[in-house]
Amino acid sequence: MNAETQLSFFDPPADDSSVAPVATDAKWKPRKMRPWHQMVAEFILLHPTASNSDIAEHFDMHKQTITLLVSSDMFKSYFATRKQEIEARVNETAFERLNGKLARLAEQTVDVLAEKIEAQREVLGLKETRETMDVALQHLGFGLKKTAPAGNATTNVQNMFVVSAADLSEARALMQRQGVIEADPQPQQLLRAAGE
Repeated sequence: MNAETQLSFFDPPADDSSVAPVATDAKWKPRKMRPWHQMVAEFILLHPTASNSDIAEHFDMHKQTITLLVSSDMFKSYFATRKQEIEARVNETAFERLNGKLARLAEQTVDVLAEKIEAQREVLGLKETRETMDVALQHLGFGLKKTAPAGNATTNVQNMFVVSAADLSEARALMQRQGVIEADPQPQQLLRAAGE
């Protein structure tokens, strides 16, 4: 085979109608993912600002072929999946690195605190030592948590009502008749004194 007739990796087989090296028919759509389709997706992920012309030039293809490929539902689906996979790996790696750094920082901080407590054992009071222990245990998920009262906590509410002495006397008399309260002459005398 001479250099002019040699097929490149990107050229589709002659009998394959699912891929056209130059797409002149606007109705052409790829029927299945080919290795070069995947390479185009990888190229776009590595060069997100590349235009279809840049991609076509890089792969030595016609711009219309690239345009039809990247606008196909099959390619969009593959590209979205591949992009999510890469983003997930990047996020996982970043999260692992951050967790590792935070764990090392926490360990170093605990070591420094332990050294300071050991060095200043006689100087530190019981209160400071207890506060340090409480904070450390709370961050480990132990100890008592200082939280605001729950929604079902009892709240005392005092309501003041202004009533006349006669209304109050009638209410007490009614409550006495129903047996809710016993007769007590003292409040009656207090009411008379207040009414004067």
